[in-house]
Amino acid sequence: MKSMSNILLIQLSCHFSSGSCGKVLVWPTEYSHWMNIKTILDELVWRGHKMTVLSSLASIIIHPSKSSAIRFEVYPTSLIKNNFEGLVVKLINRWIYDLQKDAFWSYFSQAQELFWESTDCVNNLCKDVVLNKKITTKLQESKFDVVLADALGACGELLAEHVKGMLNTCPLLTVSWLHT
Repeated sequence: MKSMSNILLIQLSCHFSSGSCGKVLVWPTEYSHWMNIKTILDELVWRGHKMTVLSSLASIIIHPSKSSAIRFEVYPTSLIKNNFEGLVVKLINRWIYDLQKDAFWSYFSQAQELFWESTDCVNNLCKDVVLNKKITTKLQESKFDVVLADALGACGELLAEHVKGMLNTCPLLTVSWLHT
């Protein structure tokens, strides 16, 4: 229900605009989160907004090569695509099959370990963007109106701070997906 509210809010804000379309920088996460946000991005592009999606070379399902009106800014990363994909598969398998769900403290300590592994990966992606002067300069010069980030993926706030120019404020809109 909450995700539908977020989608409605985005659609309404685009429908009742002052008549000008904006420039949106997107900090996506992989898999179902990308599939959900891609639908919103396609609609915003159709309404005249200019979308730029940040995608790493290690991205698994975000494919800048597919024809789209969305512009992709691909950045180099210290992660290797096969290792990144292997980590995701390993985390999913451990979460579904290996996590002991019978003992309360054991479950949460193992879940915390999984969380730290995935957080390390996302932090590396974040560092690779924020510390890349070429990319951050290019993004600052683009003067984005808003940064759209998935709440699951860390770094949205830091990225919004890095890309805002001296006279250009760049608010952050986070989107949460609740699967019911």
